[in-house]
Amino acid sequence: LTAGTNVTIQDGVISALTDLEGNLTGNVTGTLQGNVIGDVEGNLTGNVIGDVTGDVEGNLTGNVTWTLQGNVIGDVEGNLTGNQIKISNELIERFDDKFKYHLDRYKYASRYGNVDEIHHRKKCEKILLGIEDIISDEEWFFGKKINKLDISILPFIRQFRIADADWFDNHKRLKKVKNYLHNFLASKILKDVMINYDVWKEESEISYFPITNR
Repeated sequence: LTAGTNVTIQDGVISALTDLEGNLTGNVTGTLQGNVIGDVEGNLTGNVIGDVTGDVEGNLTGNVTWTLQGNVIGDVEGNLTGNQIKISNELIERFDDKFKYHLDRYKYASRYGNVDEIHHRKKCEKILLGIEDIISDEEWFFGKKINKLDISILPFIRQFRIADADWFDNHKRLKKVKNYLHNFLASKILKDVMINYDVWKEESEISYFPITNR
């Protein structure tokens, strides 16, 4: 990912939000320095993920609406009621702030020293239980159309499941949340951007993005 890389919502944002950390290993820090503004895990701004500012999985507010408009999401808020827009903004902030905080300390407990990962899992679980009863019975949070809220919180839920898939999959009280995540994982929109790239090495050939499944 070099300066000037043009990554759009369809070809890069979702993969950046969900799995950027997956293959950015080895000497990738050296590649990023002097090109992309920020370090590997935070503050990836510039042209890498359009106008979504902040770290890769956090701070998905502000310009995220602008980034999504006119792309794969379509009319981001045009199909929502005033109350649904209010719920969206509140939940995005909650996931971006509290859920992300506890998710990091649950999934990456070893990075934080003396932390109780189960305590942090319970904090995330409480937030998910809070949305269980308001998720629609359709494909996405509010119905048949994907919206800003879906793109903003589903990557967090996906990472939460990855931390302990057996625990999550066997949870008895998160049926709607699990179905909601399943719809996302099975969706064409995710498959189109979740490309498995080879791990970069210094001797690797130059790769140009985006590369798609199409």
